[in-house]
Amino acid sequence: AHMGFSSIRRSTWIYGFLVLRVAFIVAAAALVCGAILCLQPLLDGNASYAESAIRVAGAAAVVLFGFVMWVAQPLGPTSDSQQRCQPDEVASFRRTSRGWLLCEPRERFSTPATSGTLFVLYCGAKLDPTHYTMLAREVAKHGISTLILQSPLNICFIPPVNAKDVIDSMSPTFSRFILGGHSLGSQFCCKFALNLSGKTELAGVVLFGAFVTPRNNLSQLRGGDGSLPVAMVNASRDQLVLSHIKSAHNNSEETWIEKSREYLPEGACVKWMKDGNHFGYTDVTFGVKQGYPYVDNASLISRELQQRETALIIAKVATWSPANPLPRGP
Repeated sequence: AHMGFSSIRRSTWIYGFLVLRVAFIVAAAALVCGAILCLQPLLDGNASYAESAIRVAGAAAVVLFGFVMWVAQPLGPTSDSQQRCQPDEVASFRRTSRGWLLCEPRERFSTPATSGTLFVLYCGAKLDPTHYTMLAREVAKHGISTLILQSPLNICFIPPVNAKDVIDSMSPTFSRFILGGHSLGSQFCCKFALNLSGKTELAGVVLFGAFVTPRNNLSQLRGGDGSLPVAMVNASRDQLVLSHIKSAHNNSEETWIEKSREYLPEGACVKWMKDGNHFGYTDVTFGVKQGYPYVDNASLISRELQQRETALIIAKVATWSPANPLPRGP
């Protein structure tokens, strides 16, 4: 009976999401028609200069409204993300005074090596903080808390909260901060990490579902005592990464991995996870062959395994020392 209920609940979410997508397509078509109607007299040459300006402004407002409505709709849905925010024997979730989602491990998982450590995660575009609750729980099993930050309107083209502000806000409770980013969130993670280079509070950087380029070069990134642990985790069926490899490195994974090391500090870990995909770091079960916002490949491993391996890398970064270096990968 329980399995039947779960299947019905999941189907409800799936069909609800499809209906919502159809509604957005219809709304987008209506907005385009509205913009055309606004501009029609202008195109026909039957409008005065002032009237033309008003119509152009009206059409622009219609298009802008449609864009805002699109980006504000998170990718998903997931049938049990909200349920996973409920406290259990592994971790508890709560919203901070600034609305950030904080996952804290139970006391039995605490270790001296990870005490006072906070993993600050920047979400990917159009992803909600609740989409990362599974990963946060895996990280909690290593005694590490996770703070999940959401970009304005669910899209990382708009700068999220600066990591320096996060550190200032959370410092009374935490003393060591590992910055992390998934997908487009990794770009802001790199930017904020570079701004904190040389600071004692910065304990490491972990990127996943991402790639580094000359624009987000971390090769000179340093911690307060010199070297800083940095890890980049990617999956072999991640369409976003594979597209980058195809365009920049002629489909050669080996060339891409070695080239990536040029933009990472010496001793960085570049992990290549076999058979995982772009959404495998999240609770999101959609996106495969949906074209929304792009096509991803079906994963050949479970999300649990992909996230467990990612959490292990985060834990290795948290416990890094010159005597305990990171694995180089893949």
